[in-house]
Amino acid sequence: MDILVVGSYVTDLVVTTEKMPYPGETVLGNTFSVYPGGKGANQAVAASRLGAKVSMSGKVGDDANGKMMIDTMKEEHVDISHTYIEKNMTTGVGSITIDSSGQNRIVVVPGANMTYQKEELEHLDTQLRDVDMVMCQLEIPYETVMAVADKCYDNQVPFLLNPAPASVLNDRLLSRVDFLTPNETEIEILTGRTCKTTQDVVDASKELICKGVKNVIVTLGSKGALIVNKDMVKVIKGYPVEAIDTVAAGDCFNGAFAAATTKGLSIEEAVRYANGAAALSVTKNGAIPSLPNSEDVKALTGGDLC
Repeated sequence: MDILVVGSYVTDLVVTTEKMPYPGETVLGNTFSVYPGGKGANQAVAASRLGAKVSMSGKVGDDANGKMMIDTMKEEHVDISHTYIEKNMTTGVGSITIDSSGQNRIVVVPGANMTYQKEELEHLDTQLRDVDMVMCQLEIPYETVMAVADKCYDNQVPFLLNPAPASVLNDRLLSRVDFLTPNETEIEILTGRTCKTTQDVVDASKELICKGVKNVIVTLGSKGALIVNKDMVKVIKGYPVEAIDTVAAGDCFNGAFAAATTKGLSIEEAVRYANGAAALSVTKNGAIPSLPNSEDVKALTGGDLC
């Protein structure tokens, strides 16, 4: 197995509108759609579509949305042997508003995701023997993420943490992270710094490196991504496209980066490949529906994971 994702399932309820409403304002929307999503599921499918062998561990509720999520993962060839159905709970739901420029505002109600306790991770003790990388986000309980990080550390399995939704992380968790992938807003929250310039982002990233993170990769939207580690500070440029929906761009980046890294690409090559995948994802609507396949990414970037 290449990649194990321990994370969230969320059904996305998506409204498009010309402009975001101000507080107290009502505006008319254009469209309404329901899509399978959630940061964990999005990243798992992104990696799977790009040729990685992926397993997803998480929880859904015993409702129609949960069934939709499970059916979607099966269709996307993601192993869900350790995805569980929580009785008498709803599957996570995300309320997403997207304006005409493709920017979004998201509110997530975690539902069953927050019932996934660290005591339910026994399967990792065996599963980690066959995993090249583990990916987590912060849409499941913090204690569960910490337990996953500890198990990866003990088994010397690379651990990628996408710190979203962002919150302050303790130094113990940071010291377990091989790849930390915040965006510009999230790195401000992680460090308490204001990041108005690229140098500000570099300085914030170096602070996280000093706390034990091995590699910080900051996604910069259309500008690409910044790599910071003890040996490198480098911006990898993005691919210019016309964005219509940015909802899953970060998740696509993470899944593509993990797929590329586990196939043996260098960190710079993997970030360049992930930039291409993320650029393609913003040209389509929806989270999982927008995720590209390897042929599409190869056509844009000239890179291949084979």
